[in-house]
This record gives sequence, structure tokens and C-alpha cells, in this order.
Amino acid sequence: MLDSSSSLHYQEYDSDFDDSQQEIKIADDISMFTAAEDAPDEDIIRHGHLPTAQEVEIINNFMKKMDIKCSAEWKDYKSQYCLLNESYDIERKRIYKEIVSTLGKIQEVDARVDKVKFEFQAKMDTKYQELHENLIEQCKQVIHEAKEQKAYQLRQANEIKIQLNEKVRLNVGGSIFETSLSTLCRDSKSLLAVMFSGRHELSVESDGSYFIDRDPTHFRLVLNYLRDLRISPVILQDDTVREELLHEARYYCIEGLVNLLLHQA
Repeated sequence: MLDSSSSLHYQEYDSDFDDSQQEIKIADDISMFTAAEDAPDEDIIRHGHLPTAQEVEIINNFMKKMDIKCSAEWKDYKSQYCLLNESYDIERKRIYKEIVSTLGKIQEVDARVDKVKFEFQAKMDTKYQELHENLIEQCKQVIHEAKEQKAYQLRQANEIKIQLNEKVRLNVGGSIFETSLSTLCRDSKSLLAVMFSGRHELSVESDGSYFIDRDPTHFRLVLNYLRDLRISPVILQDDTVREELLHEARYYCIEGLVNLLLHQA
């Protein structure tokens, strides 16, 4: 499709062609120099004739001086001029139409490129929106799972805390001792901690106690150490008690109590 400026240019070209045909008729029976002198300025420029009045006068004076007479008349070259002029105009029209056609094709290509760019941008925007929404959903899912995991861990910790604070009834050699699970598990490598770790099945007495076949004489001191991680200096000064307690500490595999008693020996 041609724009308005291209159409106006084409109309001006047709007008120039009509004017040139009229000028050919007027120039009949006129000499070459006379035809050039009488031609309008725009026609001279269009056909490549650029002589001025002064240049024509110089040429005429030179011809008179040299006694040169020109017998050629305009009508002798009229037919050739018309053919050349017609061929020129036909070729110019052809080139012009080709240019216009090429411009039209370029405009069509530009339109297709703009359409493709618009469609591509629309697809990119849609894809970006989808990815954006998916990313938000994934973030929400991760946050939700993290909250669920944290809540689960908190519940587990509370359950463990409750279990550790749970009272445990022990029957050591016929004597009953009550303590908490956390106290018994204070030394994770001790025999008591292993017994109540949940990895071993323990038999429960009818009164709900757990029986340990051991002399209960110094078990109170063992529990006190697990509660406070210390032993009374009075106990440590008694060599007999210290030796008996050391024997019990080794049996229950309470390494901290063993080291403490050996250090005081």
C-alpha cells in the first residue's frame, strides 16, 4: 500500500511528461540552439541541457567568426529526440514502479516483524506471569512445610521434655527410690541411661517399679551425683564410703563420678 506522498509524486511525474510532449510540438522548425534557448528551465534540467544565454551567444559568435553554417534543423532530430525521451520516461516509470513496489514489500515485512514481535512479547509476558505465580506457590509451600516441621519438632521436644520429667520408680535391692527420667539419663553413657533409653524392654513390677538387683546402700549418693554432679565433701573424706561408692560408680558406668572419686583419693 502506497502512502499519500508517493501518489503525489507519481501525479507530478505524469504532469511533467505531458508538458514535455507539448514542448516538442512547439519546438518544431526551430534550430537546436533555438530549441535549447526556448526550453523551460525545468525541462532543461530534466533533460540535461544546461546552456545559458551567454553561452549560446558565445557559440553563435564563434560560428559566425569561423564562417560555420549549421544546416541541421530541429525537425531533423525531432524523431530521435522523441524516441529517446519516450524511452527515458518509460524506463523512469518502470524504475519508479519498482521502487514503489519494493517500498510496499518493505512495509509488509515491517508489519509482519511488528506482529511477530508483539506476539512474542505477549507470550513472554504470559510465561513470565506463570513462572512468577509458580515461584510464589513454591515459596508458600516451602514456608508452610518449614512451619509444619518446626511445629513437629516443637511437639517432639515437648514430648521428650515431658517424658524426661516423668517420675520413675526404682526398686534397688528392696529399697524404693523415686526420681525423674532426666536424672537417670544425665550421663548418656551410663548403665541407667541405657536402661531407660527406650531401646531395651524392661519388666515392670506390680507396683510400677523397675527392679535393680544391687545393694541400695549407696544408690542414694549415686542419684544425688546425677542430680547435682557433685558429692558432699564429708562423704569424700570417708575412705571406706568413697571406695564403696567408687565400686558402685564403676558398676553403673558413671564416668564423671568415677573421675571425681579417683581425684579425691
